[in-house]
Amino acid sequence: MGFNDELKILVDEVASRVDQWTAQPAWTWEPGSPASAETANTEVRQDATRWGDRPVRTAYQYAQMAAKLAVEMSRCAALLIGAGHMAPGIEAETRAALEAGSVAWWLLQENLSARQRVCRMQLLRRNSAREYAKSIKEVGEDQAVAGKERVAGIEADCRALGLAAFTQQGKRTGGPDPPRVHGTGERHDRRTGLPGRLQHLLLGGAR
Repeated sequence: MGFNDELKILVDEVASRVDQWTAQPAWTWEPGSPASAETANTEVRQDATRWGDRPVRTAYQYAQMAAKLAVEMSRCAALLIGAGHMAPGIEAETRAALEAGSVAWWLLQENLSARQRVCRMQLLRRNSAREYAKSIKEVGEDQAVAGKERVAGIEADCRALGLAAFTQQGKRTGGPDPPRVHGTGERHDRRTGLPGRLQHLLLGGAR
């Protein structure tokens, strides 16, 4: 068995292991778990009604889909590895898997409040909407095909949830300047809790 064959088997095995986490039973929260506490949040919307559990559950579902995408992209990469394909195919699939995995990792970070987790999801949605709009424009389609996944629609969702507005052309969130992290010189985003440099890595221009 050659190196490519062994590497393909390894990537497939890891992908299959992670795929177990994307099944629905794995997302049934136990009473007393941190996720259950988040769904029982006391956040209120702009109209003074309670959030309820839907925004938080949507953030977790976003992470679930990202994890599934990472699995499928990894499996695609494994097929190319096994077939002995050269760049750029393997690199493209690997990068797609890593990017999807980074989204899942970021959304599932421990010790976040319900508001922080939902803010992270909204930042990701907004960044995706900007890229989606560029793609639609390039192929000459009407921007209406994006439906609600447009920047304006996502910002409306944020306002409805009572979240701070995006400022500086959407490249930074509102509110006072976030505090510096002692010893690193980095700033944490006040809404997401993510260091600025890492947020830039994961969100591109939506910093």
